[in-house]
Amino acid sequence: MTEILHYKIPYPPIVGYPLFLLFLVLVFYAGYLVLKRGLVRWAQSTKSEYDDIVVRVICKYYKYIAFLVILYIAGEAFQVTPELRLIIEKIVIAGLLIFALVLGANLIFHWLDRKGEAQPELSRISRPFKNLLRVIFFIVGLLLILDNLGFSLTALWTTLGIGSVAVALALKDTLANFFAGVYIVIDRPILPEDYVKLENGEEGYVEEIGWRSTRIRTLTNNIVVIPNARLSESIITNYNRPDPSLTITIPVTVSMKEEPSRVERILFDEVSRGLKEIEGAVKDFPPIVRFNPGIDEYGLSFKIFVRVRNFIDQYLVAHELRKRIFDRLKNEKIEIPYPVHTVYIKGEKDEHI
Repeated sequence: MTEILHYKIPYPPIVGYPLFLLFLVLVFYAGYLVLKRGLVRWAQSTKSEYDDIVVRVICKYYKYIAFLVILYIAGEAFQVTPELRLIIEKIVIAGLLIFALVLGANLIFHWLDRKGEAQPELSRISRPFKNLLRVIFFIVGLLLILDNLGFSLTALWTTLGIGSVAVALALKDTLANFFAGVYIVIDRPILPEDYVKLENGEEGYVEEIGWRSTRIRTLTNNIVVIPNARLSESIITNYNRPDPSLTITIPVTVSMKEEPSRVERILFDEVSRGLKEIEGAVKDFPPIVRFNPGIDEYGLSFKIFVRVRNFIDQYLVAHELRKRIFDRLKNEKIEIPYPVHTVYIKGEKDEHI
């Protein structure tokens, strides 16, 4: 007679124990078939992808999980010494901790991959971030397993604490740039191909947002490399957000002798026709002409507001409109004043020049 889990079977231990182990193996094999056919199909039928990952990881490591569970049941069922039973329990707990860490890592990595597909700029920093997570998971898992096996971690924690402080001080700038890059990618104040201007005067197209620095291509086709930590603290003007089109102002000054209403009509007519022909102008945005600031020291000053498609187009549009305005004012016999300064020379007799 053999007693297993408080049940007696009519076989000696040399036969009863192997039969019980064989029974457990068959049970877990049947469970694997059910899992393979049932849970996999269920996970595939749902909209979420995370249950697919959980089922896939369980199927991949099912035999190891089954071995640990069978080992634990055998330790409880068979007549083993308390010391051996304690060792079995620690081995099982350590194995389950490893499985939990692997499952958690797979879920996080899948989330990062999906974020990288939705935001291509995130994929540039996802690889080093994954490597960092692997190191963290490995260290955490190793410490949990050693603690579970009964090793004293006091000295190890002290060493790791001192080492962590030393590493953090040595890599302070690198870590600051890395986490600033993560912030830039998640918060998305800028994106690749955006035209930006920084508070220090640097401006250009964003070429790449890396895990340590961001590269900006200037209009002279040079690359400016800016550490992410400095970029995250800088005031940024993004000319592509929320809309790449922008309004530009063209000042025009005519002589005091001219009639403001007539000048306004001429400017509006010429600019309206020009916007229909000039590449880079927003055709459906009518120009705005304002008698502003009005009368100044040189004559009558107007401002013309027009819309262009993007930051770079403003240069060509303004160039072409200024030429057309000059020719139109010349044809209309409207005088464009020269800057005039009146100088008084003070002496015995004031002279006026």
